[in-house]
Amino acid sequence: MSQEQLATQFGLSFQQIQKYEKGTNRMSGSRLIQFSKALDTTPHQLLGWDKTESAAIIDAEVYKLAQVFMQIPALLRPLVLKLLNGIVELVA
Repeated sequence: MSQEQLATQFGLSFQQIQKYEKGTNRMSGSRLIQFSKALDTTPHQLLGWDKTESAAIIDAEVYKLAQVFMQIPALLRPLVLKLLNGIVELVA
């Protein structure tokens, strides 16, 4: 898939894709997961990590959590984050 095709799929400019690729602009974790799905790869491969390094950074539970989170409508995600932060404060 070309940068232009990826940009079109996500409503971005191909220049933005280039900035992500060069590391000029940072990419959110959720965007990384979206891109990895679109490119039929894994986040650790997109980041150039080997499997042992990525396992220490993104374990299976965190990856699954991000996948589930991305299924929540975008307008509700901030509310879900507030709820999760509240839970953390209660149990911490």
